[in-house]
Amino acid sequence: LAAERNRQLTVLAGDYYSSLLYSFLAEHDEIQGLKCLVEAASQIFEACMAYYQKPHSPEVELEKNQWIANRLLTALADFFHVEKDISWNDICSSFIWLEFIPDRTDPDFPIAYQQTKAVIETVTEEAIRDELFHMLHSLCDEK
Repeated sequence: LAAERNRQLTVLAGDYYSSLLYSFLAEHDEIQGLKCLVEAASQIFEACMAYYQKPHSPEVELEKNQWIANRLLTALADFFHVEKDISWNDICSSFIWLEFIPDRTDPDFPIAYQQTKAVIETVTEEAIRDELFHMLHSLCDEK
């Protein structure tokens, strides 16, 4: 019962903060930004509904979770034209995969770490690459 209530409160908090963001964008005539977020949110909701309608293999579950978790980030990166030569989808997916791994003893950890490292190494902008490596090491230190 407590877990269900916590989940409901989390959803309500997300709805509240989303509405604040939408309100802010509308007040500042950021119609294109609002449209970008609404489209991404709609895609996320549709993916979540499809995801929960039937059971999936662990591989498909990971892939769907990665897509759902990074869709908003990649939509915002696309909207703000953030470093077009960087694959934000790959970067977000790699970090999300690492985030889902419970600890360093998991057999998938070294694979996910190497994949994330390889994706970061493709970033040509040194400051962004350095920050991503810092994030990677911070995340790994938490595990």
